[in-house]
Amino acid sequence: MLVGCEQKPGFYSVRWSGADVRGRSVPAGTYFYVLKANGKIAQKRMLLVR
Repeated sequence: MLVGCEQKPGFYSVRWSGADVRGRSVPAGTYFYVLKANGKIAQKRMLLVR
């Protein structure tokens, strides 16, 4: 989990190191993330290129 707390309205950015929850490097590929705000949920894709 990149951000696991509620935040006040505003603009935020998160930097992902390309590691899993145990700190191990993950392979290049397509990953999915979920954004939840105001009762809405959006699932998006990101591409990790090494």
